[in-house]
Amino acid sequence: MLTNAQNQSLDNFNRLEAVGKIPQNLLEIANSNESLKDKYEDNLRNQIKKFILSGKIIFGDEVSNYVNNIVDGLLRNQPKLRDEIKVYVIKSSKANAFATSNGYLFLTTGLIAQSTSEAELAFAISHEIIHYTKKHGYSLKDNFDDISDFLTYHSRSRDQEFECDREGYLDYYLKAGYDKDSPMGVYDILQYSYLPFDELKLDRSYFESEYYTFKDNYFLESVTPISSRDNYIDTFSTHPNLKLRRAEMEKLIEKNSNHIGNPFLQSKSSFELIRTLCRFETINQQIIFDNYVKAYYNTIILLQKFPNNSFLRTSKIASIYGISKVKTYGNYSRYLMTKKETEGQIQYIANFFERANKKEVALMAIRDIWEGVKKDSSKYYLALFDDIVKDLANDMKLDDLNKFSDLKMGEIYNEPASNGEENSNLSKYDKIKSSKIVGHQKGFRTENYMLGDFKKDENFILRFESALQKNEAKKASDLIKDLKDEGEIPNIKTLIVFEPITITFNKKGEIKKSSETNAKLSQRFETMVEKAARNNGISPIIMSNNCFDTSFSYQLRAKINDFKMSLNKFGEIYYESRDLDNYTKELKSPYLNFITLYKAPKADNNAFYKSTHTVMSAVFAYPFLPISVYQWTKQAYAAELNFLVYDLDNNSVVSNNTINYVSENTKDFEKQALDKSFKTINDESNSYNQYGYQGKRFLFSLGADIIPALFSPNIKGETGALMFDYSLNPSVEFVVSKSFSLGVGVSFMKTKFERKDNYSYSFPNLGTLDVFGYSLFLKSYKAIAPLGYYYKFQADYLTYTPNMIWNQQVYNNSTHNNYFVPREFNEKSYSLGFKMEYGKVFFINDYFQIGAGCSFGLTLKGWGFVGFDDLTLPEYAETKLRKAYMIGINLNIGILPF
Repeated sequence: MLTNAQNQSLDNFNRLEAVGKIPQNLLEIANSNESLKDKYEDNLRNQIKKFILSGKIIFGDEVSNYVNNIVDGLLRNQPKLRDEIKVYVIKSSKANAFATSNGYLFLTTGLIAQSTSEAELAFAISHEIIHYTKKHGYSLKDNFDDISDFLTYHSRSRDQEFECDREGYLDYYLKAGYDKDSPMGVYDILQYSYLPFDELKLDRSYFESEYYTFKDNYFLESVTPISSRDNYIDTFSTHPNLKLRRAEMEKLIEKNSNHIGNPFLQSKSSFELIRTLCRFETINQQIIFDNYVKAYYNTIILLQKFPNNSFLRTSKIASIYGISKVKTYGNYSRYLMTKKETEGQIQYIANFFERANKKEVALMAIRDIWEGVKKDSSKYYLALFDDIVKDLANDMKLDDLNKFSDLKMGEIYNEPASNGEENSNLSKYDKIKSSKIVGHQKGFRTENYMLGDFKKDENFILRFESALQKNEAKKASDLIKDLKDEGEIPNIKTLIVFEPITITFNKKGEIKKSSETNAKLSQRFETMVEKAARNNGISPIIMSNNCFDTSFSYQLRAKINDFKMSLNKFGEIYYESRDLDNYTKELKSPYLNFITLYKAPKADNNAFYKSTHTVMSAVFAYPFLPISVYQWTKQAYAAELNFLVYDLDNNSVVSNNTINYVSENTKDFEKQALDKSFKTINDESNSYNQYGYQGKRFLFSLGADIIPALFSPNIKGETGALMFDYSLNPSVEFVVSKSFSLGVGVSFMKTKFERKDNYSYSFPNLGTLDVFGYSLFLKSYKAIAPLGYYYKFQADYLTYTPNMIWNQQVYNNSTHNNYFVPREFNEKSYSLGFKMEYGKVFFINDYFQIGAGCSFGLTLKGWGFVGFDDLTLPEYAETKLRKAYMIGINLNIGILPF
């Protein structure tokens, strides 16, 4: 039986929180980045670090003090060992306990929530103390996807488990004065901890009212019995099954049959309080991790004992709100518990929510939320109410209270006969009201009767109508913004960036690198985030996921982490926003930002370009072959950046963006995606910097083409496989949209051309050709201009001047003899060229770009005055120009200043 003070503690419950400053030993773990030699110890240390940074470890509170009192009693005769043991509680719905080689002993709130006595906890702790004193090793996976995964899958060997059961029971448990039989209950916890707190049988009356009933198949006549799971075959397992452990423990109990002890050395009411607190926190964790059906059922169980508890009222509302959002926008069987996945009495409600349609569940949520509003008109309840009304209006076409009957399902209604004398005494407004009773209408179903009783509540009507008006106003505002092709951008100057995370997966879908465990990666990504924010006029305050910043309290960090984890996949009102009022003062900004970046390998879809570049380099331009080979070494990644900003003051989402891209040069795209995201929350951004790389759109480039001289001479007059001509091509490029840019440029080339029919010996074999061009081009980038792979379409206006000394034959009239006079031929000609280029560019920093590509082009027939009788000379020059323009491999460098 709980005392009045204990009941008061439960009435004020929001979440389990640590009390006081973070202990120095935990702070050292949180800020440690060196790798341990022992692989398993290193992995374990990293998991504990996650617990700390996520705020999952609690200390200094009632639960922690209670558990420490148990350890004090177990080790009262071993003060040295007691000093070595450091006991902490982890907030998790999983029932587990574990110890480390460094003397840290952890219990989960899930274990305490499922226990039935202090003695059971004492035995679990005694068991773990033996693991520590014997220095037993763990069997661990290399990587864990999350904290829950770790708490589920770490294990010991079977011999170690038997040893710890036996010695923990004899050396500590019995000597402390606990009763001999309670350890058997620990095996029940391990066997059935996946089940709710109790087996509470419900019937359909819990879901229905006198106004409406549901279909019969929503309700099961019987549920699947709870199966026993203690007898699995453990031939290939290192962990003994529970049946074997029970049998060994029964032998120990029999040998100590004369022992007299107590299941409670502290008061029973103290145990009941901490168990209830842990059950409340278990419900918290279930809601945070979207386990809404189990949270709903556990809440119903506890409401039997605490019917007026405000936390349970909120958790019930939050649970059914979550169920409603999944039914409306998600796949129920994917996200929530189904009939097939459950057993016992919880199966009854799992079947109900699985079969009920989204309208029915949304209206159940409205009913529960309104009952909460009547007791406490908190901003959280009202926000949930408005959000469900929005769903009813926008997604279910239930946008008018006249779509809900005022009658009960099946009620016989006879409209009263008109009484002229009585009617004459009614006001105009009373007459209107009496004529607006909504009766049974064709097409009405269960959902159309689910607000009949609430329509008698004037306050409900006013709130419902107000929510509809807000929804219509928002839709109108959104439409106007869409028509203007612009949204209202806030003016955020200071932003709290909470634990920006980047994770890279391997081809098997396993975590390859994570900023949560890799300090260098974390620092690089946080630096990138900070720079992107500052470039957009925002001062970021980054709370790192790799070290503990003592400028913020541990308790605040825990709240924000829970808030992050509670971000509903389908809803806009988050569970942990229910008590945001105190966040802003300590944070010094009302804007909270969450950034996650995921990357996974993707098959190469640019193999054609790479193959072409490699072949052309190998055959025509071997100096570029290392570049070609290098391009094959770059792995393409598919990446997704999630960027969310929440306004704590107004309990609303300011920005929620997801950017997907595929790239080999992921850093460039990461910077671009971050820049694009931060631009959505600062009104200093303008139309100019909406495009380009990090808002910069002018690119000045200098390109160099290598042109093979296989069949025509180069500038040195040499021909062959290893001979080349060179062209310089400065240009300026301007980004005009997300994927396109326009540019102009010039080109210079000096080479030789060959005149093969030197029939008169008036000409030397080789002439010099000077080519100057003006270009106009369009570049189409596969992802974001000016970044990554591109196609370039270019038109050139070319002037080319062949230079050759020839001997002009002159007739002397006086002597009647011919003689030769050397003259220079340098007449200018003109042509048009069209070229397509395929290439790739990347940035080596925020301003400098490097690119490579290969091109194919053709020139048209040249024109221009040639003041010479022999017109074959410019034709040879034109042929040389055509060959030089046909194939090219280029390398370019560029600068992007603004």
